Amino acid sequence: MVVALVVPILVLAWRIGNQAGSILTRLQQAETNTAGLAGLNETIDSALGVIAGLKRGRTRLGG
Repeated sequence: MVVALVVPILVLAWRIGNQAGSILTRLQQAETNTAGLAGLNETIDSALGVIAGLKRGRTRLGG
């Protein structure tokens, strides 16, 4: 009876072990693909500064 429980667990562990390398590779690719998002807040802050300046200019011009 114990063998009947252990064998499926070992099979699952083996499958997980085989997939781990592939999963790690894909996670590393995702990290590379999303690295550019790290500067997104800086870009948003800069854009908001430009927009605020444009609004001030429009207000001064009476628009």
